[in-house]
Amino acid sequence: MATSIKNVAWVGTGRTGKPLLDIVAKSNNFKITLLVRKPASTYTTIIPPSIKVVQVDFQSHTSLVSALQGIDAVVNVLTFGPASSIDLVEIALINAAIEAGVKFFIPSEWAPDSAGANVLEEQWIGRTLRPNVVIAPKRSVHNYLMARAGQGKIAFAVVFTGVIIPSSLAVGMISFDFKTKTALLPDDGIHLFPATTLTTAGAAVVAILSNALSPTVKNRFVHISDFTTSQAEILSIVEETLGGTPWTRKNVPVKGFFDQSISNIEKGIYGVKEFAGVLTSPFFGGGTTWKADDNEILGLDERQNLRLEVAALAKQYAANN
Repeated sequence: MATSIKNVAWVGTGRTGKPLLDIVAKSNNFKITLLVRKPASTYTTIIPPSIKVVQVDFQSHTSLVSALQGIDAVVNVLTFGPASSIDLVEIALINAAIEAGVKFFIPSEWAPDSAGANVLEEQWIGRTLRPNVVIAPKRSVHNYLMARAGQGKIAFAVVFTGVIIPSSLAVGMISFDFKTKTALLPDDGIHLFPATTLTTAGAAVVAILSNALSPTVKNRFVHISDFTTSQAEILSIVEETLGGTPWTRKNVPVKGFFDQSISNIEKGIYGVKEFAGVLTSPFFGGGTTWKADDNEILGLDERQNLRLEVAALAKQYAANN
């Protein structure tokens, strides 16, 4: 099916957003408009020249609708955090997209399955995560998109990548200290999880946008991955890459970390530590391994190599410490 998506609005230039934007832009399949909060001139040196940059007031419905005129699809890669109010931001963006006539929306996920694949009337792919205040904003956006899609107002695809290792290292979800050679390992790092490289995640976005209104991706929760691994396996590759010296390994009990974080949040204490404590369970607690993925459906025939991915990152981090 030929794509009817030509004009794409992109939101987010963080540790995941910028690399994905570069990959999608390099495909030359779409005209991309980057929506930003800061003046457009701020992005001149970091954004490919083919991309149009538009400053938007994300709290203004009128500003968003104006910026989305003529846009076919929105890709959101905004950072999710304890103070991000991502559900409010995304729902406002969805409402503006609908009014502007946007056909397709990809919300900010790029992580393990926060909805549970049982939202589809098919065989489970991921296990359902129990509701909590950290995951709730993601589910609010899923439900809102499904409701509006049911009314025929917009179509969507939610992309679950499992763990994106570079992004997780960068924000400390994978807590490896390359200076002290110390690793904090949830449950000793034994649990398996699906992981996707930025290369494959970017290719998936291109594939989804190129077939956005086809039954294979329209109004679907899409799961992709390159490999299934564990933090213990990743650390072993790091150690081997950097000369074989064993690192200091410190165990972090996942359930205890989760329970304490939820307890703190219920007391009104909700910061980065609590946010990480709750998400450590779905990321690295063994609850989100998948029975299958959708790589083949998207035409992602080549899977990246875990050892090459981790070795390159290890050398990069070692050089900077």
